[in-house]
Amino acid sequence: MKKNLSPKFSSPLTFILIQFNANYSKNGIATRQSSSGRSQLVLIAGLFWSLFSFNNALGQTFHASPDPSKFSSYSGNTGHKNATCVRSNENGLDVVTVGYFNDTTNFGNYHLGVFNILKTSNGSDDIFILERNYESGLNWLRTIGGPGNDQALSVDNASGAIVVVGYFSGTVDFNPDPIAITNKTSVGSTDIFVLCLTPTGTFNWVYTMGSQGKDWANSVSIGIDNNVYVTGTFEQNLFYPLSDVATGVLPSKGGTDAFVAKFDLVTGNVGFVESIGGETNDLGTYVDAYTEDAIYLTGTFTGIADVDPGAGVINLEADITNPNLVGIYNERIDGSGNIVWADKIVGAANYSRSGAISGSPDGVYVIGVAAGMTDVDPGPGSYWINPIGSSNTTGFLIKKDPLTGDLIWVRSINSINNVKLTDVFLNRDSWAGDQIFISGIFNESVALETSGGFFESLSTPSQGSFLTSYDDDGIITNSRALDNSRVVSLCQWDHACPSHSGGWVEFCGSFNNTIDFSDDPTTTLIKTNIGGRDAFTCTWLGGCSPWAKSNEGNLQNIRENVRPEEQSVKLYPNPSDGHLTIAFTSKSSNATFKISNSMGAIVRQGRLNESGIAELNLSDLSSGIYSVTIIDGEHIVFKRLIKE
Repeated sequence: MKKNLSPKFSSPLTFILIQFNANYSKNGIATRQSSSGRSQLVLIAGLFWSLFSFNNALGQTFHASPDPSKFSSYSGNTGHKNATCVRSNENGLDVVTVGYFNDTTNFGNYHLGVFNILKTSNGSDDIFILERNYESGLNWLRTIGGPGNDQALSVDNASGAIVVVGYFSGTVDFNPDPIAITNKTSVGSTDIFVLCLTPTGTFNWVYTMGSQGKDWANSVSIGIDNNVYVTGTFEQNLFYPLSDVATGVLPSKGGTDAFVAKFDLVTGNVGFVESIGGETNDLGTYVDAYTEDAIYLTGTFTGIADVDPGAGVINLEADITNPNLVGIYNERIDGSGNIVWADKIVGAANYSRSGAISGSPDGVYVIGVAAGMTDVDPGPGSYWINPIGSSNTTGFLIKKDPLTGDLIWVRSINSINNVKLTDVFLNRDSWAGDQIFISGIFNESVALETSGGFFESLSTPSQGSFLTSYDDDGIITNSRALDNSRVVSLCQWDHACPSHSGGWVEFCGSFNNTIDFSDDPTTTLIKTNIGGRDAFTCTWLGGCSPWAKSNEGNLQNIRENVRPEEQSVKLYPNPSDGHLTIAFTSKSSNATFKISNSMGAIVRQGRLNESGIAELNLSDLSSGIYSVTIIDGEHIVFKRLIKE
């Protein structure tokens, strides 16, 4: 029960609180155009009061002294904590992180324990939403939850608003204000919520919808047309409010279906709710709203799925004889939900979030994980990738033509164990063209393909995460690893480092055991989890060097975690006309090699001589792309070979 506590004045700023008794509750707001063409929320009616700081459910406003590590962890004695998504705002100075926690969690050990902010969940899992400033630290914290299971899974931060999506169960008060109450009750096991907050973290509006089964929203994107686009999954018929008195019904096609929905950013009114799917299980995983005519969607499907959210039918087929074979659909729609193009990649790993997509005028970038040998060219051509070693999965990043969906290039991500890709973030505003940032999770070692058939390798003692940036030609500009972690989301602070004309990278997730979060090889920032998995959000700075631009106008190539032996392996000539030399200058007496074709079959293997050289005749091999693996004790180096 909320209590009317005596507030302490902290700012002369004002805000408005208006509560409507509608199923989608909202504040009265209007818009104005900013210089960037995006709308800023202007509050126009309601009860004006000074902006307060409460030491209760509303959260607290802090301005901490900066710490070079820019690191926060959120820990508790028991239970689990997970940060699920992080996004920067348009000024490049603040980032919003969302996630969930249970039991009692300390959100205050920001800057090495300056604060002690304890929050206790109301139920199994509660939602947290927090904003950080790159100089001053934590701006504010909001927690939301009822007696059931409530999780925030995605956030976007643009046009003067913060929109959070996920799922909830039972009755939940979505208004973080300590006095006002905005209760919503789920229809089924879990329902979908879309929550809009102002930049100061105050309540704006919330929209909920659900079926009798389990429903959740996976991804949200705010378009420059001041509309909110959401995708996720539902089972059984989905009920969604059209007004205070009218309700729409989205029929289930069978199993679980994906959905895409559009909402007005200002009012919270629904524009459309449409389905994607077929008779088996289909999931909506990611949405990116670049313009009102370019909304990109991705998800997974099995069997046959109709991926046209409109009245038409565009069926894509995974394999009707094998319900376990998963396909990834990628598509572009316009702001009215009309489809522009759609395609598929069949052979995805059966993860709940197997794909992510982001687009610009130059290209559409898709990440995913393939299970077994997979053709990742969605067009009439073919581009096969296959796992290496004992792994049965291969990650991929592909670039597609935004107008047609045609393939432009492919980069594979390999590990001797399984690999999982978790997020893609696109900086469209770089003077050097698109900058693509991806994150993922791997065990022990991972090899990331760059241009010319070369790979860059990262390693950790056990499970770890990687963060990698590419330019728009698919060339790696930086790669880093983080031990004992699960990085699930990342973004760039576009304007956070004006003196270096670059940006910092913010990432979030969870960790266990002991981990060094420092990005500086000469220092350490050791943290140990307290109970379960602890959540974190972190900025890697290093004077902006990890992702900074050099004086010559090119991205600096800083790769502290790339192993020396990776740069010591040379294949020449490559492409090969039949003759191949493998040269390994850092070899040991145990160095061996093997060459595999696109089917994963080993076509050559052997040992390097005492000089670290192997001379091979490959004239009997068919033209194509081959994987070369060099093993030197505990180290493994991957290279790509093109046979003409």
